Amino acid sequence: MFNFFKKNGSESINTESEKQKSLWNFSFESLKKTISNTTHNLIDNVVSTVESEEEFDDFILDDMEDLLIKADLGVSLSSSITDKLRKQSNIKPSEVKQFLKQEFKTILDSTGSCELNYTQGMLNIYLITGVNGAGKTTLIAKLANKFRLSGQKVLLAAGDTYRAAAEEQLDIWAKRAQVDIYRKDGIDSAAVVFDAIKKAKRKIMICF
Repeated sequence: MFNFFKKNGSESINTESEKQKSLWNFSFESLKKTISNTTHNLIDNVVSTVESEEEFDDFILDDMEDLLIKADLGVSLSSSITDKLRKQSNIKPSEVKQFLKQEFKTILDSTGSCELNYTQGMLNIYLITGVNGAGKTTLIAKLANKFRLSGQKVLLAAGDTYRAAAEEQLDIWAKRAQVDIYRKDGIDSAAVVFDAIKKAKRKIMICF
């Protein structure tokens, strides 16, 4: 694991701290890039487009909804935010930045605990889903690494069997996190998950 950095062509950098640094730095840089892109889309494309208008109207709100969707907020949330603006008369376009800030804070405050449900001594199964490019694979790797470091046995199930190179990508992260992986490329996803759970049940472990 992490043996692609060599000293004098033969000596591997393989200390545990260096392994963790390589794993987390890579995912942290991806997270920073994602946040930066979202911030750019919200501030530059949404706020600057709307705040110079005198009043909200249907055309402005429709444009704002489209821009929010393009900023990766999703159709449902984007529609909900613009509907709130349609139903009020107090907020001006110049105040849209503060309005969005408060909306996002309210949403985040209402999400509840982000703690994983975990039962000691039992088989714990976590299903990770999402659109392409959302960071599912690196999230799985970070969770797997966290559980392994806490002394748990982890098995990754490569259920994304049809997207190109998905299994190979997860396999790489499994090796980096030093956990087991179950994969059967090109077959039904449910079959992979079913067989992985059967394998995990033979020895209690955490299964993704």
